[in-house]
Amino acid sequence: MLNKRLCYWFLCAPGLLLALPPYSLAEECGLLRMQLSRSPGTDITASHCADKTELSIDSQVQMSAGGRFWLESLPSVPGGVEFQIICQNNSSKAITLKVTQAFLPWLQPQQLENCSTWLDNRLICATNENSNKNLVCAIAPKKSQPLAAAMERKNAITMRGLDSHPNKPKADPESVQMDDWLVLLKSEIDLCRIAFQSEQTLTLSWKINTSGQVSETSIKESGGNTKFADCALDAIKSFEFPALNKDTQITFSF
Repeated sequence: MLNKRLCYWFLCAPGLLLALPPYSLAEECGLLRMQLSRSPGTDITASHCADKTELSIDSQVQMSAGGRFWLESLPSVPGGVEFQIICQNNSSKAITLKVTQAFLPWLQPQQLENCSTWLDNRLICATNENSNKNLVCAIAPKKSQPLAAAMERKNAITMRGLDSHPNKPKADPESVQMDDWLVLLKSEIDLCRIAFQSEQTLTLSWKINTSGQVSETSIKESGGNTKFADCALDAIKSFEFPALNKDTQITFSF
């Protein structure tokens, strides 16, 4: 193990030992992945990953003024714990966050003063001690894959005989265990709740079309916390529900 580790710092070959900077040969790649829920103008730079949505050590996420993005961690071992990260830029200027380590919490803001340390899976930065929060980030575990796998098995039984169809199978809305999908969706909305420190009930409405995509999202009740509500709407808009054989309207309180 020691020799292998040393070869990340040196180019090893018979009769040759060439010193190189740390991480120059094998970057930590695929630590984090950018999710679809992100504001326009959110860019990944300095990544050493072939997949343009993945982040490596030293990658930077540039977030536009008022922007928001979501990341998900990739487990280092099969069945490992996965996390989701959300960051909200409340300032009028772009903000950059850098992947500084290969483990929780991964990210640190760049060139920002008056930032707290990560505490209880939250990070807060402000222009001064008494100002509004310019940057808010939060981390929470994702729902475990066994639940998702159980859902897939359950739906496969419901849609027996359709799995070999070349198109995505479509199920009758009444046959889909929608409660299970809402459990997964709630875990993403709860991350918004952590970021914006809201305990208010949020009632949202949306339509699932026949491709499983979401449309016609609206806020029925937010309790006045618009940032939390907007964040939750973004989570719903990028969530992939099962394909149904007819458009289905859902109203649910979180």
